[in-house]
Amino acid sequence: MKIDSRISGALAGVIVIWAMLMNALQAQQVSHWETVYPNPGSDTTMRSPSMFDITCIDDSRCFVAMNNGLLATTDGGEHWNYTELIPDTVQLLKPLRAITVTDDGTLWTCGWYGALFRSTDNGETWEDRSLAPEYDMEDIHFIDADIGWIAGDSSDVNNSLGKGCILKTTNGGEDWFIASLLLPDPPDAPFWVTWMGIQFVSRKVGYAVGRRNSVARSDDGGLTWNLFYPLPTYTERFSVFAHDEDRVFVGGDQASLLWSDNGGVDWYKDRVGSTVNYDIHFIDDEVGIIVGSNGVAITGDGGRNWTADPLPEGGDHRCRAVFVSDQYAWVVTEGGEIYRRSGGRTLGLNSSPYPMTMSLHAFPSPLSLMETGKVHLTTPEATDIDVALYDMLGRHRATVWSGHLSRGVHILSLRAPATAGVYFLRAHTTQNAVTRSLMVVH
Repeated sequence: MKIDSRISGALAGVIVIWAMLMNALQAQQVSHWETVYPNPGSDTTMRSPSMFDITCIDDSRCFVAMNNGLLATTDGGEHWNYTELIPDTVQLLKPLRAITVTDDGTLWTCGWYGALFRSTDNGETWEDRSLAPEYDMEDIHFIDADIGWIAGDSSDVNNSLGKGCILKTTNGGEDWFIASLLLPDPPDAPFWVTWMGIQFVSRKVGYAVGRRNSVARSDDGGLTWNLFYPLPTYTERFSVFAHDEDRVFVGGDQASLLWSDNGGVDWYKDRVGSTVNYDIHFIDDEVGIIVGSNGVAITGDGGRNWTADPLPEGGDHRCRAVFVSDQYAWVVTEGGEIYRRSGGRTLGLNSSPYPMTMSLHAFPSPLSLMETGKVHLTTPEATDIDVALYDMLGRHRATVWSGHLSRGVHILSLRAPATAGVYFLRAHTTQNAVTRSLMVVH
């Protein structure tokens, strides 16, 4: 009994210490976000509060796409006013699913049932440019003032067959035409095929993502598309961000994040953030933000590592879209809340608690014999650095890199050795060193 009581006392002490540690850790989870909507003095008369996208002209003027209309601020989020673009006499809620601003300052918003609107006076007035009602439009993107694309689906008159549809304009939205259709496979399949996100990095090269595990690339301005298959995971795809023709990220269901550094020839998978990752945006090669059904995550090393960025307690954390202006990051939610974070185009990642450190990873892992893999290296500052591969006895087997690298994220090639086993990848400078194990298999 004496032994039992001692064990019980010790266990109780451990539990108390553990609880104190958990409370301390939770106390450190201070939110960098503030709720700017709903707030006193703002319009809350809209029929449904659900929000789907946000864009800003500058730090003061932002616009949120919602059911049947738009919410806008002209004072950096202090006050918001609602504009109903689709009359309330329509029985169905008609969500405006996306909004963007072109190089010349023209605002475009699109949605279901052909809804399409344009503003050329900073959102003061909106011109109805709606298309045929069979178009359900999910995303809109302009590469310049003249050329743009809309991604979504279209249906026949009986609303019984979905076709992944991409529309295009070459004259600033005066006319739109069907650039391409993705038909169901098999052709008589009774389900929808929907493009959910689209982005072009030039007038020729762009990426589109959608439901049923759809990820595709176009090299001719959206007229034809190359579907990538198979992909590392099968899931719904909702968002895409391309740094350039080669480096692209895709967010989706099941906390899925796909990325490629060679234009989609090879795809790699990570589990990041939310159950559903609805939107992803990079500010530069290093700093990025992803939002989804469970909140926000940010990266300071090009997407190799992601850190949860807690939103204010008690709010709606089912995030749908993010936009970053010069001074602020903005997030909108399904429940009709808008959050704002100071830090703008750095997201405050230059200071604690999100320092940028040297990191080193090899992929795929394990690596097959004589296979060429990739080394993902992050350098927090410009430096001379050596990256090499060693065996279990510490013998040098290969030089991956030796020389100067700028601050940022770097992708290096690694040729696997001819012998299976455990190896060590080491990156070192005069002030820092990182080592990672690497398995090579038959």
